[in-house]
Amino acid sequence: MICMGILPVFVKGRVLSMVESGKVMRKLLIPVALLINNKQRHQSIKGVKKYYYLTKGFMNESMILYGLTSKNYTHYLSDSQILKTGTINQDGAYYLNNKVVFVDMLEGRIGLPKTFATINEGKISTRTTLFHDTESLLEYLEENPDLKLVIKPIAGAEGRGVGLISWNNGVIKRNSQHMTLQAFREYISGLDNYFISEFIQQGQFANELFSDSLNTIRILTMIDPQTDKAFIAAAVFRVGTRLSAPTDNFSRRGLSVAIDLETGQLGKAAMIPHEGIVNWFERHPNTGKLLTGQQVPHWPDIQTNLLDVANYINQRHQIKYVGWDVVVTDQGIQLLEGNSRPGVSLHQVHQPLLINPKVKAFYHHHQVLN
Repeated sequence: MICMGILPVFVKGRVLSMVESGKVMRKLLIPVALLINNKQRHQSIKGVKKYYYLTKGFMNESMILYGLTSKNYTHYLSDSQILKTGTINQDGAYYLNNKVVFVDMLEGRIGLPKTFATINEGKISTRTTLFHDTESLLEYLEENPDLKLVIKPIAGAEGRGVGLISWNNGVIKRNSQHMTLQAFREYISGLDNYFISEFIQQGQFANELFSDSLNTIRILTMIDPQTDKAFIAAAVFRVGTRLSAPTDNFSRRGLSVAIDLETGQLGKAAMIPHEGIVNWFERHPNTGKLLTGQQVPHWPDIQTNLLDVANYINQRHQIKYVGWDVVVTDQGIQLLEGNSRPGVSLHQVHQPLLINPKVKAFYHHHQVLN
């Protein structure tokens, strides 16, 4: 028990990085990573059943989330197979993982939030004339009290480390917390490999669903090995809740709302399992806003623009597999980021990915299902 408690802190990140880099045999390390993660989730699941699905590559949470049975589990991409997807983009993953490089790569091709500065070892390196260090950043915020900025890791996932910054009557508001000016200075001085960007104001449609988070569409694209052209494999609308705010992350108990790829219409919303139960909603659990049946604005344009971008980065950097985060504004869309090893539980809670022959062929081609 002591050993398992130590492993998540000292080993898990290294295991996953080695799996992705191919430095050691994936068949050895992937089960280790699963055991580490599985130990920390859903301790209440007992008996032979949980170990049976673990041998098939599924963690306990996935067993509950997908409602796995001996007849349907082969239709789902397993957690061990998801780890293998980290090698699909190979060197091209760099252009997605580094969020500043990502913006530079796609600037002018699609709407993107502006990057104002980077922060390395507590020092601001500006890409704008608006401010050049922490003191001038404070002055800029004071002069623009309605302004919001985003500070987040250059390489990060699941909303970890994200700060929404604004000026509030002589103090700084970071997410829902107030900071003194000195506390803000200390906060900046402690950051490394972060960047400061424009805050994108979501449109009325997304804001009415839940206003305390930036609600984004996650779209999964793949490059067809036969045609070398992009296609959309799945899409969901992620909507924040009081539990996930200020993020909309499904892993933090935000909602995953199904999107019909043909029509852009919303289906039911799922929340990650709690005490062994998946919660389903047709209305937002906090706001009461109707979700099911709503039409996503600009849906045809969203599909066209994302496929164009997916084809472009494939041609330039051989990037084959991306989970895109898209903000719907009143004017159109803004692309927040692309993820090289996207989670798929938020998609598969609605429908297993491998029932689509085109998707299954993609994963087979990239040796994910081997």
